[in-house]
Amino acid sequence: MAVPRTETAISSVRPRRELRPALALFAVVAACLAVAGCGSSSTTPAGFAWVKASATPAGWHQVRIPAGDAISFPPGWRPIRTDHGTASRALLGGHGQFVGYLNLTPSVPQEKLRTWARFRVDHNGDENDTHVRALASGRGLHFAGGQGACVRDGYMTESSAHFIEIACLIVGQHRSVVGVGAAPPEAWHQVSAQLERALASIRT
Repeated sequence: MAVPRTETAISSVRPRRELRPALALFAVVAACLAVAGCGSSSTTPAGFAWVKASATPAGWHQVRIPAGDAISFPPGWRPIRTDHGTASRALLGGHGQFVGYLNLTPSVPQEKLRTWARFRVDHNGDENDTHVRALASGRGLHFAGGQGACVRDGYMTESSAHFIEIACLIVGQHRSVVGVGAAPPEAWHQVSAQLERALASIRT
């Protein structure tokens, strides 16, 4: 689907190929996430222990956006068309369907650490997503480039594609950036660890 090129849309670029996993499957995966300890929103880092400085795995590649921020991604993830000033990578299945998605983009002034989780969920609704549900949130997170806040949520796009995403706002000394990792519910357990490792690699 096309993404409106508005200021507040640049941090929520959506995968462009249509996926149609069943709504029931989405609900099952969301329930599993809740059981795993990510079903409640909190201002503590609980559920975000993966946010830690660590060496980039061998074979991973780094991409840098014009603002200077960088993210690393696993081998086999390919560039996809995205808005100017941002970077996106995707893992595609055998029929061209999205299995995983990563995006890095500069933040906009409305994006604040203190209100990040609520802002992101509301923003997804503003982008005409439906069934938007916050699964977990944390702030006071320590990224290599600065302080961060993250939210894990689920939503359905206008094209009836379902996704689970992790969206993180990272505020560095000179600028801030938003990193997003997403996958359809049926692929979440396959790629979630890679999404987390990629988001933890962000440098501002």
